Amino acid sequence: MTDAVLEEASRANVGKDGADGKDSTVPGPSGADSTVAGPPGPAGQNATGAPGKDGTDGTDGKPASSWTFQYGGATYTCAPVEGFDPDDPRYECTSPESSPDPTPSPSVLGLPADRRRS
Repeated sequence: MTDAVLEEASRANVGKDGADGKDSTVPGPSGADSTVAGPPGPAGQNATGAPGKDGTDGTDGKPASSWTFQYGGATYTCAPVEGFDPDDPRYECTSPESSPDPTPSPSVLGLPADRRRS
């Protein structure tokens, strides 16, 4: 028999559709986790709050009482000069260590030209 003859014979033996089946009371298997990422979510919403107020300025602090730094392999300590005036602060820097260059240049200390000692 040929395919066409078989197809025609199978159509001749087709009956009516059966009645719908009842829903199952047994749950089906759970789905497997996907390794494919889902679609992107909606774009975020821009902040709608008003900017805050600027803070108030703080008060001026006191001049430094002393500090240390290293230069040319030596450690220097800077302290206020005798008769220190906080409105016109002046400092003297010394090093208790021996050094090939015991006195740093005033420009290294960041002093303005009119405050440098020779």
